[in-house]
Amino acid sequence: MNSPAAKGKRLFPKQAAALEAANAHHRRGQAYLFSGTDLEPMRLFALGWAQTAACLSPTPQGAACEHCRNCQLFQNNAYHEFFTIAPESKISNIRVDKIREFNQAMSLSTPEGMVKFGLVIQADAMMAEAANAFLKTLEEPSPQVMFLLLTTQPQRLLPTIRSRCQTLLLPSLQRDYGQLVPREFLEILGRLHRGAGAKVALNASRDMLQLFTKLKEQAAENTKGGFDPELEEQAKKDKSLREKIKTLQEAREATEYAKLRANYLETLQSWFYQRFLMASGIPQERLPQQEFLPFLPPDAPPLSPLEAQEDLKLVEDLRRALLAKIPEDLCLDAFALPLCEIPPRRS
Repeated sequence: MNSPAAKGKRLFPKQAAALEAANAHHRRGQAYLFSGTDLEPMRLFALGWAQTAACLSPTPQGAACEHCRNCQLFQNNAYHEFFTIAPESKISNIRVDKIREFNQAMSLSTPEGMVKFGLVIQADAMMAEAANAFLKTLEEPSPQVMFLLLTTQPQRLLPTIRSRCQTLLLPSLQRDYGQLVPREFLEILGRLHRGAGAKVALNASRDMLQLFTKLKEQAAENTKGGFDPELEEQAKKDKSLREKIKTLQEAREATEYAKLRANYLETLQSWFYQRFLMASGIPQERLPQQEFLPFLPPDAPPLSPLEAQEDLKLVEDLRRALLAKIPEDLCLDAFALPLCEIPPRRS
């Protein structure tokens, strides 16, 4: 079978299985943010998920049946309730007038038995005015509408847009987060769960801060030296030149540190997204990041999908606060404390 749904499964089998399981449990979202390294595989995956979501007779596992009218339309590239918007070139933005046309198309009534899809390719290319115009449509979609946003730079999207989407990571080269970050970081994440208490939260926050401090030391080591020897020799006699070299070195260290820390933040986002999938009823054997399973706390109370969604928002708040250069210790405390809050006793 060479349908869009089948192609999507071949590209990202674990992610496709997770979405199908959510579909089988009637926990399909209305807005998805697919974040990865290559737009074209993400586009094909989004098209495959659209076929699955539109299927009139999905299998018990939530997969597309491949035989119903909607599946046939997708297979023949004839599903007319599918609208796409993208930058006109690699270096251009998505203009507000194009977003308004897109919004108008998405607001029209949807034929019975069909889902209207809005695909936004390179969603991070929306400038502020366009993003705000799109947000109004995203806030109150009709029941038969689904938005699919693709991005390689999710940090450039408005936080209010990201918070209204279910985020799914689609790296073209599947990452093993157990290899990307030290085991210690995953152990810390395993301690963060509702009911653990403020002491656990603050200890975890301090431990993460220590890991970030080690990253800064690594960034300094990675960027050490590299200046022209003659320039460094001149700087010994020229204070202003020394200050300039120092400033350049600090900028290099900051850039390197941000790159190293991004791996931790990506792992953090993937961890809490996997918890959301579990809360939505996805069996452990079908989760996309199997390397996380040994670190899940066995005594943690089960989460509801709403609670898991709230935890994902805390991850987004943390990323936004760090980008705003708020002190890291404050950011991490504000992130960890709500995660470990002890529920009030019932009378």
